[in-house]
Amino acid sequence: MKDILRRAIGNLLSLVPLPVFMRLISVMMAERFAAGDARQRMAALLNHKNLIDVLLARVGTDFGDGSHVKQRLMAYHDFFVDNIDKEETVLDVGCGGGELARSIATRAGASVTAIDIDPGNIERAKNNCAGTSVSLVHGDAQQWEPSTPVQTLVLSNVLEHIEHRVDFLRRLFEKSQADRALIRVPLYERDWTVPMRQELGIEWRLDNTHFTEYRVPEFEREMDEADLVIESLDIRWCEIWAVVRRDSRS
Repeated sequence: MKDILRRAIGNLLSLVPLPVFMRLISVMMAERFAAGDARQRMAALLNHKNLIDVLLARVGTDFGDGSHVKQRLMAYHDFFVDNIDKEETVLDVGCGGGELARSIATRAGASVTAIDIDPGNIERAKNNCAGTSVSLVHGDAQQWEPSTPVQTLVLSNVLEHIEHRVDFLRRLFEKSQADRALIRVPLYERDWTVPMRQELGIEWRLDNTHFTEYRVPEFEREMDEADLVIESLDIRWCEIWAVVRRDSRS
């Protein structure tokens, strides 16, 4: 019944031109949030912003014809491609739809193995990586062992999804025999609304599957505990982009 009602409402709303609909929403929200308990208004607005962010992610993918438009606007593929040499062996952990693996293989000329635990992601990656040298693996990177050593690990927005990150990194480096990793993770201190959400007791993470979102000292501590040395660390687009290597003393 709820699905039928939702579809009926959706059909009715689709008849209203989008600019008119947004104008109505804006007027209604401005009136509703003009007064009242500040804490309740803040919580309601931040929850609404979470919904907007989810919708932006969906539309961003549609706008990018299946690949989120942020890949083009942020140009974060360049960070990985520029740090990988031709014919280097690479393991892309949590490869998603394979867009980054494809860029590394075609632009850097590297030999790429891409792994993801989600079969849907692997199916997307098959399409995105068709005609390239990327080898795709459906599996859990915490359990899977490559048949031959790799030189570089790629972890693009992956670590934050792992609960026991230090153990994960140690095991991944040991099994892959990699010398280094290129890492991209979200920054906690990206916006004042993050601690505001925590204070209000509402969802503060970019994704509710994240176990953490990093402050720089926390990232540095985890790398040290995993016996890794940070070779470079930049803050770009409210994210940490880092190159880390095995500690030769470990």
